[in-house]
Amino acid sequence: MKYVLALGIETILYKSPKIRISLDNRFIDEIHLEEDIKNRSVPANYRSYFNYPGKTKPDPVTLPEKFYIYKLDDEIMSSESTLSLEFLNWKSNYTNGFMSRSDTYKLSNVFFAPEKFYFKSRENFELDFNKNFLLKHNFVYDDDICFANDEWFVNWEKGRTSTSFIWYGWPTPQYMNILGKNLFQPGLESLPMGFDYHRSDNCKIDFKIVKKHGFHQFESDFPDDANKLVVLNEEWEAQIKDKKIWPINSHFLSFCYHNRNNKYLQ
Repeated sequence: MKYVLALGIETILYKSPKIRISLDNRFIDEIHLEEDIKNRSVPANYRSYFNYPGKTKPDPVTLPEKFYIYKLDDEIMSSESTLSLEFLNWKSNYTNGFMSRSDTYKLSNVFFAPEKFYFKSRENFELDFNKNFLLKHNFVYDDDICFANDEWFVNWEKGRTSTSFIWYGWPTPQYMNILGKNLFQPGLESLPMGFDYHRSDNCKIDFKIVKKHGFHQFESDFPDDANKLVVLNEEWEAQIKDKKIWPINSHFLSFCYHNRNNKYLQ
């Protein structure tokens, strides 16, 4: 089975930093950044794939203007693999306590899913994903819903003080392991909490990939805890009934829609 890794990064450059990508110490690519990458506002297009009762017209979502896309074969992955991103040569003009310029980055989006799940049409979503995967495992799809900003999924049983209670939704990471200095204490951190702003440090970030429900995906608690997620839409909650929620990231759906003719995703 073929998989696609899509990295969306916002940058403001001072020099020429780079990002090295590897999977289980297997070299994938080294990105040499030469120009700023800004973000842009695009329509949220989940209704191109499914109908969501009771929701008003969705607000636009923000995506980086440029994504780095890689196709990976499942033969190079094990039941537990590690995707690593190394941020190298990020510099500033810091001198004697003063700094006016620096390389900065924001890891806005990290998507990893089977190639066939980068949806190209409503039929693709309904047949390949909904009927042949979700319903067979007693899941029902849902895009991002949260009490605060309609971007995070919430598991109240984890508690609001825990970084594991929120998630951007599949197919994004819930956790990352940050190794480096001038960061949080090394260990598990949540992706939304760790990258909700621009940063300029050199570091290595590891994402754990596991095989669950028949395909490789970022490790998360939510496929197992899906029946504990908060649902704020009463109309939708009535349709869920005894099924478990499979949270889908709305930025991912918009990315799929706006890249449905991208030759690298065919």
